Amino acid sequence: MRTKNYHILFLLLLTVSFSCTDEIDEEKPAGEWTAENEWIYETMEADYLWYNEIAKSTLDPSTDAETFFYSMLSRKDGKSGYYYSYIEEKDGTRAYMGDGLTYGFEYQAWRITDLNRVGLQILYVLPGSAAEQKGLKRGDWIFTLNGSNIGDDYYTLISSSSTLKVGVCENLKSYRELTEKDLTATRLEDNPVFESKVIPNTQVGYMAYHHFTTGPNGSNDRSYDIYMAEELAKLKQKGIKDFVLDLRYNPGGYVTSAQVLSSCLMPENKLDNIFCKMTYNDKRTKENVDLKFTKYISNRVYHPGLELNRIFVITSSRSASASELVIASLIPYFENNLYIIGDTDNNTEGKNVGSIEYSEDKYDWILHPIVCHVTNREEWDYSAGIPPTEGFEYSYSEEAGDEQLYPLGDENDGALKLILDYIAGRKVSAVKTKTNTVSATPLNTSFENRRIKGMILD
Repeated sequence: MRTKNYHILFLLLLTVSFSCTDEIDEEKPAGEWTAENEWIYETMEADYLWYNEIAKSTLDPSTDAETFFYSMLSRKDGKSGYYYSYIEEKDGTRAYMGDGLTYGFEYQAWRITDLNRVGLQILYVLPGSAAEQKGLKRGDWIFTLNGSNIGDDYYTLISSSSTLKVGVCENLKSYRELTEKDLTATRLEDNPVFESKVIPNTQVGYMAYHHFTTGPNGSNDRSYDIYMAEELAKLKQKGIKDFVLDLRYNPGGYVTSAQVLSSCLMPENKLDNIFCKMTYNDKRTKENVDLKFTKYISNRVYHPGLELNRIFVITSSRSASASELVIASLIPYFENNLYIIGDTDNNTEGKNVGSIEYSEDKYDWILHPIVCHVTNREEWDYSAGIPPTEGFEYSYSEEAGDEQLYPLGDENDGALKLILDYIAGRKVSAVKTKTNTVSATPLNTSFENRRIKGMILD
């Protein structure tokens, strides 16, 4: 018996258990099955969104679990050469977002052809982290790790070590003038509310929200959701009329947290409306559900009662899944009063599907298959990504340029400045900040390796 946990209306946690063998296709491939692969097959055959596209004739039930799992996935699952569904090995210390040892900085890696080097540009630094204590800041560049030039193993080196020596400079022009700093990884809570403030001398509220995580101790812990709602209530008390939601570094997370955030931005008299629609495969149509907005978190009322004129959402190509769902869910209700500030060259990710975690005590693997489509009230298909509002296109200076990156929430930050100019009635045009004179190719970001990926139903 496997168990599926699922958050539903009013964010009450329901546990639904059922046998996955009652609707299994009888055309099970012949061969010598391992018990683990049989469990994987039955789970996918029952719940995988594209179960009817499993290439049964080519399955090898005797192969290792990881290979077997990926051999079952549909071409519709994911994009650009990677799958949304994934399998991971149990490690005994399951980490949620923000749990585990960290140096406390997120980065974009670049292969800089003109310098014949790989560099890591810091996108932001977590408060209280080793990186902050040693003076690292947004916009700094790292060109050496443990005294050597950065190679292709930079992610493994950073994520698997407990001490690290980084060679840092403030910009590309000073890459030969590195300052070495010793970092020691610590266990640090990563509250998704990175910054919450009123922009000075305005009635504009700002929140940088970096991942949709309910709390540091798993999906039953709602402390992060409560903190986010309380921070929004503080902004209301300070008299904000417009609100900027910064999701440029948010890759997704739990639907329940997205539901809370969207609900907090909705007028209280409109909460009895559809937040999103979840549609499962044709074997699980009874589970299809329309989730409504809610003012409850863990059976208590947490609604800030915001009365907003306009909402501005800062996005990038890294904004995905639950981030996109928040935007999509609000569009039908705010219409022309919701503005999307986005990358000139790229839409958001375009991930409008959700996954559920499956595990069995007797097996060494955790499955995360895609199980449903997620849309807004109008069933909008945003699988091609969400584009910026016309006139609010923005090319981020992270793209290996020499320009200064201001702290998130600073009114000089390019994307935020565009919004503030618009609100103040100053002339606004599509902003381009790519003044870099070097040739560079983007590699991975640190976000792509987080333990919580995409849109999580539970």
